[in-house]
Formats: sequence, structure tokens, C-alpha cells
Amino acid sequence: MQGRMAMCGLLLGASAAVCANEDMPVVFDGELTYVADDNLSRAERERDRLGDQSLLASAGAALRFSPGFKSAINIRGFAEAEKYENIRSLDRTTYGGQAIVRGQTRLGYTAPVYQLSVTAQSDDYATDQRDSTVYAVQAFVQRRLTDDMTGSAGLEVQQRKSDGTVFDTEHGRIFANLDYAMSDVLSLYGAYSFMHGDTFSSAQLVLCNGVPANDIFGLVAASDALEPDDAFNDEFCGSWIAYRLRADAHALVLGLNRGFGHNFSADLSVQGVSVQGEGNNDYARTIVRAGILARF
Repeated sequence: MQGRMAMCGLLLGASAAVCANEDMPVVFDGELTYVADDNLSRAERERDRLGDQSLLASAGAALRFSPGFKSAINIRGFAEAEKYENIRSLDRTTYGGQAIVRGQTRLGYTAPVYQLSVTAQSDDYATDQRDSTVYAVQAFVQRRLTDDMTGSAGLEVQQRKSDGTVFDTEHGRIFANLDYAMSDVLSLYGAYSFMHGDTFSSAQLVLCNGVPANDIFGLVAASDALEPDDAFNDEFCGSWIAYRLRADAHALVLGLNRGFGHNFSADLSVQGVSVQGEGNNDYARTIVRAGILARF
């Protein structure tokens, strides 16, 4: 169960309700996670890289319907809050909902499970420019490979509409996950994803000493949108800009999940992201997460 819960967190962003006991008509889930990100600005140049750590708290409730013996529908609402230690302009609260349909074409120990989900959420940032409404559609298939191993693969499309033009993005993503149960309570999991579409980054247009950053004109020329970055201009010296461009991104997640009874688990993961953007705007991020997951 705990390995399955870890996989579901990977696929659906901590929506453990989807993966909880299907005999329960209403399921509640929650998460409290420490996050460390070494490149929040998504910057190519070392001088523009901004790292910080945050605390993320979320809660959700899902109502389950069973239209048939081999299918289920979940309607879920959720809320999140993320607070940063230093860059307070990136603090956010999020409210949203999901409709999730799961089913099988046949019964059996290795029979695949198919899932389709539609998510809509509103992100309210401390800096209004980044306020966004996000829509996502995801489809995947999950199958038990051995007694101890479960695999899944799928695709997702996402659209973000924001108050700032730079943060209006669209992208598509394909992914594959593997979950290995090392014991009844300990699971090791990994995930790989490839994304193609829009990304946004931030860089200094004028350095703190007043010198113009003349080496960024190439990536500025390749950008689809460009505007001052209100969040970083409020927090740091110099003059910061945000820009949007097309890019390809590869992400790899490795994690460990340890269950405590039927309702709680501890989760630790490391994510590496490599982005190749137009205008030679290439950057990397490393994100570490450590948290407690719960579902009732």
C-alpha cells in the first residue's frame, strides 16, 4: 500500500485520495513537506541563480463514485500553501479541484489500470504578476510487473494563464514511473519525464553595481515574451527581467517512501531537471523534498 501511495503522489501531486481504500466513499489526504530548490529563478548564469527552501502544506478531500465493478470516479478538492524562508515574494496559496476516472478492462493480478484526470487550480502569489489559473489533463496506465514492482506511463498537457504575460505557458509532458516494494513498509520509486513547450526564467538586466548585463541579449532576442520580474525586483538589488521561451526539459526523480500504519508515510525524494531552451538558454535545477503524507 505504501509503495502504491508513493507512486500516486508522483503521478498526481500528492493526491493520495485517489489511491486510498476504494471502499470508503469520502477520503481525506494531507501533506507537510520541506522543499529545497537551488535554482528558483531557472537561470542559466551562476550570478542569476537564486536558491531557497520552503515549507509546503496541503489538504484535500475526495468523494468516490462506483459506476461499475471495474471503474471508479473521484471528485476531489484541495488547498495548498507554500512559504519560503527568504524569497517571500514567491509565497503562494492554491485552491483547486480534480475529476478523476479510473478503470480496468479486465480483472486480474497483472491487469492494467487506466486513469484520466482533469485538474483546475488557482495560484495566488505574494507578487500579483505571478497569479495564475492552471488547467491540466493527464492520462496514464499502471500495471503490476512483478510481486514487488509496479510500472506506469502516461502523458499530460497543461496550460497556465497568468496576470503577467511571461507566465502564460503551455506544454506537453510524457512520463514513466517505477515503484519497487522493498518490504511491506518501505518502497523505492523513480520517475522520468520529458516536457516540450514553454518555460520562463529570470535574469539580471542591470547588475547590482549598475553595470548592464550585455551578455543576455541573445536569450532576450529568442524570448516570446519579456517583462520586469516584480518578485525579484522587490527582493534583490539590480534590475531583474522575466522572459518566456520554448524549451525541452528532462526530469528524473528518485525517492524513498516509508509507511507507518495504514494512514501515514514519510517520503524523501531528489529531482534533477535539465532544460534546453531556445537562444542557448540552458539551465539545471536540483529539488529535494522531505515530507509526511497522510490519508484517512
